Amino acid sequence: AMAAQMEQVGKQAGATLPQMLTALLTLYLFRITGQEDLTIGMPVTGRTDREMRRVPGMAANAVVLRFGLGLEQDFPSLVTQVRRAMRGALRHQGFRYEDLRRILGFHDTQAHLSRLGINIEPFDYHLSFGGHPARNRNLSNGAMEDLTIFVFDRQDGQGLSLAFYANPDLYGEGDLVGHAARLLRMLAAGRKLPDPALGA
Repeated sequence: AMAAQMEQVGKQAGATLPQMLTALLTLYLFRITGQEDLTIGMPVTGRTDREMRRVPGMAANAVVLRFGLGLEQDFPSLVTQVRRAMRGALRHQGFRYEDLRRILGFHDTQAHLSRLGINIEPFDYHLSFGGHPARNRNLSNGAMEDLTIFVFDRQDGQGLSLAFYANPDLYGEGDLVGHAARLLRMLAAGRKLPDPALGA
């Protein structure tokens, strides 16, 4: 029910549900970091047309979303920023993240364009091979540099699933439980447009 309400609020702001979720998660990351020049990594499929989406194999990539934020900025303007940033990033999703790092001079393997990430995964987990059903399970998303917030939309009528993938050297279980509680309160408030000012 919360997801359906957020989708309706997003439509009022001209945003899809993934864009609305990204805006809310960006707002959360802004509030906990205080970074007004905020870069967020986002995995993408790397498949730009229908034919590519039909070919089995790994083609995923990562893009970087950059936001200029301020305490006095309102939420609708953040949604507009998110829409533009995501559309722009998707147009360039075929440009490899590794190549972008190299061109920008990030030669140190420990240097990253963004340490925080958001991953919205809206796809049907139903699999069938020759009429035989199969179950899809997400076992791992690799090592985390810092913190990535995942939202899984399995399109099974069960709503959204939220997960935190974090570097255990930086976050303990209590930290993540606290993040989850605060974020869920924000998402619940996101059923209507949040407070006008991002800092409110």
